[in-house]
Amino acid sequence: MTYVNCPHCGATLSVPDEYKNDKRLHCSQCNQNFDNDKNFLWEAPEEKPKAAPKQDTQTRWTKQQKRGLWVLAFCVCIALYYCGAFDSTGTPQIGDRIVVVNNTWGTLDKDNDELGDAMVARDAVGIYEQTSSGKAKHIWQGSHGKVIHGSWTKVQVRFDDGTLYWIPTEAVKKE
Repeated sequence: MTYVNCPHCGATLSVPDEYKNDKRLHCSQCNQNFDNDKNFLWEAPEEKPKAAPKQDTQTRWTKQQKRGLWVLAFCVCIALYYCGAFDSTGTPQIGDRIVVVNNTWGTLDKDNDELGDAMVARDAVGIYEQTSSGKAKHIWQGSHGKVIHGSWTKVQVRFDDGTLYWIPTEAVKKE
């Protein structure tokens, strides 16, 4: 297809191939006739097929998917809040007086893996070595003390007898 601009109104007109060599052309926009000056004619560029976009092997997150994840995370946090997951009223805080409600083991170190491994394996010799070296102690139900340091899973307690041990939070309650 060949195209030409009308010299009267400036409209771009398509000229079928059988009329492109005629001496006079007619503008369908302004109804004027004009001389077919070959300088006005131009060929339409051939359309090249567009290359298919490269497929990425990695999944890319769209804005809508990211927004959906944020909404989901927010809803989970709200649900956890209302279920009491962030409620620390039952967890002993620093300075609280506590009583031991279950017999348990206390350790000098916050993370005494040797005692934990011995308890899981029910290794009486390993537990005895930990207690005889002073690294661990059997804490009896009904023992009283004061929380010195705490986390979600363990609290460090200064017991009334003057000893200081880390014990699980589920083994104590506030007085």
